[in-house]
Amino acid sequence: MIKFLAAPDDVIAIKLDQTIDADELKTVTNRIDERLDQHESIAMYLDLRGLERLTLAALLDDLRYSLRHIRDLTRIRRVAIVTRARWIDVVASWENRLLPGMDIRVFDPEHRTQGLDWASEEVEPPAPNLHRIATDRDSVRAFALTGPLRAADIRLLSDDLDAAYARHGTVRLLLRVEHYGLRPSVFTQNIVKMKLRALQHVGAYALVGGPDWMAGIASLLNPLMAMEVRHFDLEDEAGAWEWIGAAPVDTSAGVVA
Repeated sequence: MIKFLAAPDDVIAIKLDQTIDADELKTVTNRIDERLDQHESIAMYLDLRGLERLTLAALLDDLRYSLRHIRDLTRIRRVAIVTRARWIDVVASWENRLLPGMDIRVFDPEHRTQGLDWASEEVEPPAPNLHRIATDRDSVRAFALTGPLRAADIRLLSDDLDAAYARHGTVRLLLRVEHYGLRPSVFTQNIVKMKLRALQHVGAYALVGGPDWMAGIASLLNPLMAMEVRHFDLEDEAGAWEWIGAAPVDTSAGVVA
């Protein structure tokens, strides 16, 4: 049996008792979808004190749901779990490593109130690691990556490029990579769609900096695609701007958000 508990609107709080089947689990996933339609991110509070077991059908349904909604899982910021089962501590620890955008904590039953309070806390979103560089040509879009690429950075890039495609049809792109890294949450259908659109609308792509293997990838892809791709060292950024056919608007201020 699943019971929904009183909680803030962006927190899904549930108590699970006895055996949970796939139909009951679907009420939870439906509630997740509903709240994600209303909020940028949500949190969850799971009271598992009375849970005996999940049916196999429920486990399989949960797995299928997770795979179909991996993008939405990145928008679940916190999960508080109330249980005495120590093995869940181990699972939560591994989940935190695999999903660094989601914070999972286990609370003993006597601390369940603190668990709900923690899940309900407002979390300030991290500062973006992808920043737009203003250029003197609107059809040339430029960005700087200053930290690990997150799902929010991908959304910023996708929205900016889509707007530029609508205005110009074809654009030229420069990316300065000051720091390289990936969060697992960026591996979504959205990034695949964004790359496919880029193949149709980006005429030239200047990649500045980044790991050495990026230069090799750029050289490999260049003869295979209609898009021109060229890699430049950070020390040769001026050459990248010359090749892309634009200049940053304010070189002293550098990057603008």
